[in-house]
Amino acid sequence: MDKKQYIIRMLVAIENVRPLARWLKILVEANDDSDNIIIDLLINTFQEAIKNIQDEESKGKLKKATSFLQELKQRELDDKKNDEQDIDKIEELLAKF
Repeated sequence: MDKKQYIIRMLVAIENVRPLARWLKILVEANDDSDNIIIDLLINTFQEAIKNIQDEESKGKLKKATSFLQELKQRELDDKKNDEQDIDKIEELLAKF
């Protein structure tokens, strides 16, 4: 399952709390832009919604969704860093030939 599919699953999980999630899911499905742009947009949207929500249960679900997205983003950054390190090592090995 790719990042986009995880984001869509998370949005489906909060549709009953935030009806806007249904429309965000449609946008994510149709969007071909960078995954990180989508993640940043959703994090910002959820953080703003959290400020305006009075219902603690809904607020908790949005906080969990925000944490999930932040974790997903961090893992992507870590993977990218590891990939760059691996490429550097491969280039070193090739330079020895």
